[in-house]
Amino acid sequence: MSIYHIGTIKALADWIDENLDQPLTIDDIALKSGYTKWHMQRLFKSVTGYAVAHYIRARKLTNAAIAIRLTRERLDDISAYFYFCSPQSFSRAFNRQFGMSPLAYRKMGEWSSTGFVMPFMTETISVSPVGASAFSRENRCVWLLKNNTVSCGYFRRVPSDEMLAAQMKALVFSACIGQRAE
Repeated sequence: MSIYHIGTIKALADWIDENLDQPLTIDDIALKSGYTKWHMQRLFKSVTGYAVAHYIRARKLTNAAIAIRLTRERLDDISAYFYFCSPQSFSRAFNRQFGMSPLAYRKMGEWSSTGFVMPFMTETISVSPVGASAFSRENRCVWLLKNNTVSCGYFRRVPSDEMLAAQMKALVFSACIGQRAE
């Protein structure tokens, strides 16, 4: 996979994320990408690990989950905002991704990131000793912790809160070079 293809798919994923409040079709996305529908879907899956339709649905549901927790909007309005055909289909899809109904998600005490699908990133995560994170667009990959070492890969899902906290405490990233954590 060339860096050109990764950059193209990153730009396409960014465009999708900016337009989640619109009705998105495979035809629209293929037209935006400049590839045929078949080739665009194959590239998207090989770069992100997600089928295009699954990525769109998962990102819409992730944004809907955030809206459910941070607003008092009616669940029907949130489902309509993200172009789900009915509140029932929204509820079924939400339950599949998060393991509970939208109403139960709103009412739960602790806010969990389980089920979140983050935007496709090609940025480098930099973690300071105090746990602040920053993203750099200069590099084409995300540095991840694997057995107390740093390696290159792509975030596809949000790590658990415990894993993220452990990484933030344990790591000091070098901006460009993978090194052993101190």
